Amino acid sequence: MDLIANKEVSGWESKLYNISDIFWMRDEAAILDRKFLEALNKSLTDKGMEYPIIITHSHLFKSWVKNPHIFTKPLEVDQPYRCTIGNNRLHWAFSKGYSRIECIYVSSKQEKEEVLKLTEMKYCVDF
Repeated sequence: MDLIANKEVSGWESKLYNISDIFWMRDEAAILDRKFLEALNKSLTDKGMEYPIIITHSHLFKSWVKNPHIFTKPLEVDQPYRCTIGNNRLHWAFSKGYSRIECIYVSSKQEKEEVLKLTEMKYCVDF
């Protein structure tokens, strides 16, 4: 099953990637925020995924981390890709049985920031 985004991102190519090839891990803050999780689940269930998630190669991501000794997620991972934006959407897709998800691949931190500005989510604005 494929999770396809509802919107394209102008100027950026997206494609489907196997979820099993992407390292993802939710932040503790998101896990503990019940209202956020409820809003995210409702939005994805009712409306689908608004934008593709953002990924990069795992080895590139390691070079982006300025303080690896205080980074809370593993830097050494087995998957070739790493989710940079969209870990909660990936968790939702995985939990619902999706095998592939639409992604935008970026090769630099600057590219990640450019795509992020174009795809900023509006979840939980009413909390």
